[in-house]
Amino acid sequence: MLPFRFLKNKKRNRLQLLLDDICITTSYPEKLTVKIYFFPGLMRGPPLAFCACSAKTIFMQNWLLDHADDEIIKFILCHELGHIALNHSNKYFDPCLAGEYEADSFAASIMGIEAGVSALKKTRGLIDMKYIACPPELLMPAFLEIDLRIKRLMPLS
Repeated sequence: MLPFRFLKNKKRNRLQLLLDDICITTSYPEKLTVKIYFFPGLMRGPPLAFCACSAKTIFMQNWLLDHADDEIIKFILCHELGHIALNHSNKYFDPCLAGEYEADSFAASIMGIEAGVSALKKTRGLIDMKYIACPPELLMPAFLEIDLRIKRLMPLS
């Protein structure tokens, strides 16, 4: 794992600008202090990002910083912050995706619903590109059901 502070300058500066933008635009009343770590992208279907809620830690694939645009990265960060802010835990890792819907709504409350839907659609494209040879059953339900997450977020607009 690579801590945020050890990213190369260009990537670190880009991520810091996105985090600053999130902090400026968020209406969430509490300060969230989180750690962000990066891990190498593996080809057997891990998530693009995940969090450890109790440790207030977000983990993201290095691969994202090279292939995702700012809108996707910002949405993913806001989504993972949502899991932490809403005190989600492993109870949400089931097929109903309740925690994913709530974290998507949290992210959309910061970025706007249109930007959230756009980011989810782009994320779907990234998943298709990265895991083209990966058997679908190896992907987490949140990524298998990303179209449902988009549909769920759209009525909020």
